[in-house]
Amino acid sequence: MRAARDRFGTLNTLCFLGEAAETSGDHARALRLYRDSMRINREFVDSRDRLVQYLEGAGRLAEARGDFARALLLLVAARRERERIRVPGTPLEQETAPDFLARICERVPESAFTRASEVARVRPFDDIVADELAIAREDDAPVNG
Repeated sequence: MRAARDRFGTLNTLCFLGEAAETSGDHARALRLYRDSMRINREFVDSRDRLVQYLEGAGRLAEARGDFARALLLLVAARRERERIRVPGTPLEQETAPDFLARICERVPESAFTRASEVARVRPFDDIVADELAIAREDDAPVNG
């Protein structure tokens, strides 16, 4: 598919493969697939819906790793953008979003939720996505030594 230069089809496929890997418990593979989709999206396509899908997936994976503050930020930012663009979530997101948020809220102080909500409300969505791209580049950088 990548050779055919169908970039939207490629990023779409990568997003859904990421969800499949996540659902099967292969979180490392899911994160790689989500990040690949995000990179293609930012460079060639700019699908807001797929950027939101990336943040939702990355948020669920952050929650699974115990990084609740990041998970909250990503979920709230994704939800805010989804409302703005008026596009419903994927079946996985629609099914898991209420439980996901409730689980995180049980594990963090209310102040952390309030802070994440405020950051997601005032910080531009594209800045949050840019931060995620920067984190991905850092994580993927070769280790010298």
